[in-house]
Amino acid sequence: MARFYGLRGHKLNRLMLFTVVGPAFLLLGYNNACAGGLLNLPDWVETFPQINTVSTTGRRAAHNSTIQGTAVASYTLGCFMGAFSCIFVGNKIGQSLAFLQLCGVNAISFYIGPTIELDLALSGRIASILGASVFTWQTLCSLIAVYTIDRLGRRKLMLFSAIGMGCCMAIAAGTASYPDNCAAIIVAGICLFMFSFFFPIGFLGLPFLYSAEVAPVRARVLITAISTSTTWILNFMIAEVTPVGFSHIHARYFVIYACMNFGLILPTVYFFFPETGGRSLEEIDELFAASTVFNVVKNSKVSGGGVDVPLEQQPERIGKVPEEMVETRNNL
Repeated sequence: MARFYGLRGHKLNRLMLFTVVGPAFLLLGYNNACAGGLLNLPDWVETFPQINTVSTTGRRAAHNSTIQGTAVASYTLGCFMGAFSCIFVGNKIGQSLAFLQLCGVNAISFYIGPTIELDLALSGRIASILGASVFTWQTLCSLIAVYTIDRLGRRKLMLFSAIGMGCCMAIAAGTASYPDNCAAIIVAGICLFMFSFFFPIGFLGLPFLYSAEVAPVRARVLITAISTSTTWILNFMIAEVTPVGFSHIHARYFVIYACMNFGLILPTVYFFFPETGGRSLEEIDELFAASTVFNVVKNSKVSGGGVDVPLEQQPERIGKVPEEMVETRNNL
């Protein structure tokens, strides 16, 4: 194996982890929350009155919310162009992965400060503290996936996460609609923390892994570029419409993301996302080659794919492969 910077194997992986992956995710987190903790600060409001939605009402608040959405969302267009360019230059300069952005996390991360202050009727200082606490809690909860992703499988974590996030959004929409009710506001705040518990378990890092596993090698760069471009253009859309949504329908805006989780993400994962845990990349390619989009999940269960399958059990597992998959394997 060739050496890079005099290193190879585990030592090279650790170097990449601390010098490439770590800083990249720190910057990603900073970008996703770049304005979330600033929009409701007094100095920010005084400096940029055109996007002030904290102390304005009526038509002025509605107008400012539109400008605020454009201002906050504009940086994602640069991310979109960078991801889109990978379609043409990805093989030369490398690639990155992203997946599923419609669960509502960006609506919270982009506007956590104004959301807590306005919809939960809390002071600016408390809103800032809670906003920081929510994402600190999310960071800690992300460790759960590290220890469960191979033990429980990709599908189970994504399904569990989608159900949990949908419930949190639905409850938050109802309770945050009563800002004068102390108990309701406490429940709404708990829902924000619980959402940040469910999200990293199934949709923070797992989609990066899953999309790399299911993409065939010959089309991986193209698929990655398209999926990442879609991610950033959806980020732009969410950042653009979120302040307008909160301005017009207030906490009921969370209902949209409850519907997204229950009506889009949950059925999509259940019906179309096969389990990839315990399978080699070659087996995953064979599974998709012998299946259609409508029976790939069924075939994955029939073929005996699972999580943490011991090596000594591999012959038994191969014996359960459907005939059409055996024919595909023999033709490869």
